Amino acid sequence: MNKKKTFLRIAGFALLSILVLLASGCAPKAPTKKDVVEDFISGINNQNLSAVKNTLDSSANNYNTADMNFWNGFFKDLPYSISSFNTSSSTAQVHFSASRIGADIDMHFDFNEEAGSLFEEGSCKIRRIRMPNGNSPVIFE
Repeated sequence: MNKKKTFLRIAGFALLSILVLLASGCAPKAPTKKDVVEDFISGINNQNLSAVKNTLDSSANNYNTADMNFWNGFFKDLPYSISSFNTSSSTAQVHFSASRIGADIDMHFDFNEEAGSLFEEGSCKIRRIRMPNGNSPVIFE
């Protein structure tokens, strides 16, 4: 009888602990859009293609062909930093400051986001990148 009470107490405590963790927001979460863009520009600055690809949606058409030469065609004056970041639903408008005056870049990012589960982190990946000039040409999709 005593073992049964001890087991029930331990099980109850374990269940209560899980509920407290969930209520406090400790369940795995997807990275934010800003986290993803920070990782993206960090990969660009470090010339680390693997880090860049970790931020990109692998189903995008350019995923396998966008090597560092491709990215260096847009980011010519390393390093870059995020100087402004505005987000709305599944998009973000980002202004990157360059190391050289006059080489700043504005880009629009579209994201694919997937919610996680109780035990699995969600995901947030860059699906499309556009340059916001007159006709908004897509540079990655």
